[in-house]
Amino acid sequence: MNEPASSCCPAETARRRRPYTIVQLTSSGDMGGTERMTLELAARLDHNLFHPIVLCLVGGDTLVEECRRRGVEAEHLHCRHPLDWRAWRRYADILRTRGVSLVHLYGLRANIPGRHLARRAKVGCVVAGIRSTDPWRRWYHVWLDRWTARYVDVFVSNSEAGRQAAIRRERIPGDRIKVIPNGVEMPPAVSFDAAALRRKFGLSEHDGPVLAVVANLGPEKRHRDLIDAVASLAADFPHMAVLCAGRDEMGGANQQYAAARGVEGQFRWLGRVDNVAEVFAAADFAVLPSRHEGMPASVLEAMAMGKAVIASDVGGIPEVIRHKENGLLVPPLQPAALADAIRILASDRALCERIGQAARRAVEEHFSMAGMVERIQDLYLEYLEGGREPKARGD
Repeated sequence: MNEPASSCCPAETARRRRPYTIVQLTSSGDMGGTERMTLELAARLDHNLFHPIVLCLVGGDTLVEECRRRGVEAEHLHCRHPLDWRAWRRYADILRTRGVSLVHLYGLRANIPGRHLARRAKVGCVVAGIRSTDPWRRWYHVWLDRWTARYVDVFVSNSEAGRQAAIRRERIPGDRIKVIPNGVEMPPAVSFDAAALRRKFGLSEHDGPVLAVVANLGPEKRHRDLIDAVASLAADFPHMAVLCAGRDEMGGANQQYAAARGVEGQFRWLGRVDNVAEVFAAADFAVLPSRHEGMPASVLEAMAMGKAVIASDVGGIPEVIRHKENGLLVPPLQPAALADAIRILASDRALCERIGQAARRAVEEHFSMAGMVERIQDLYLEYLEGGREPKARGD
């Protein structure tokens, strides 16, 4: 028996609603790795298919300002505490009044209320981002994540390590979690004036080797271990210099520790830097001594610049760096091992350059920005138009 003429398949009906209005909700409006990926995704999505709105809950206005500068609609919700009803009412109002088809949530603060409210607003698809392994979570974080997982259509992790952590700790079924690695734009074929950049960052012609660390100054990034490593190398490399780019979240504790270890003169604390490519270009190699990670954008950005990277063997980093091939891996929380790796690259310029070239090739082949955006777009369309059964509405 033929279907009535007025009855269309869901995919055909959905296509008439293009471009889909989608919301990207981040926990923070301060710029970090997750926020940079959110910005790039929103700016690079095919706007014939999607109209993105970026919302953030806490922190500063940097993400909102950058979104607007690149023509992406954005708003800060100014959430003063996790259950701030004014902020969450505004979020729900946007979902309802703008006819939002899909919500992509980043961070625990965004995910816990954001999933349920998206369902109540009858949003067609809820995507939950997994950005790190998050070993800091307490039992109540885990319980809330498990309880609200019922409202999620699909989880997207930027690393297999993040996926495995969610399977083990939150008990999310593995087939509900897709892995889409971070991507970065390959730098244009322009030559940086490294000497001029070093002067810009307060270095003299006698300083070297120069290390770059691009990471907000939070306790999980373990700048303290790098300070210890540099202090242990001071006798052999008295002119070693470290460029530290990132927002200070510890009230100067790292700077004070460097002074206490007698190496304050070897560190340049740059604060937030808009163009991190300049920091990497000024350096001989990069370091990231984190205690835990997902898939850090700064590692990919350094590798894309053709820089060898020394990074902790945690989270998704081993999914990017092959030890002694396109980077060096060190155990976390071990300054002596970090110092040994720094010594290797600082003592062998040819090895450093060879590893850097392999790093650039790896990013070009496997971690491009275009590839990341294409895979996320395809995922969105699969759930919006591909006949996927939506999650049950309501409570």
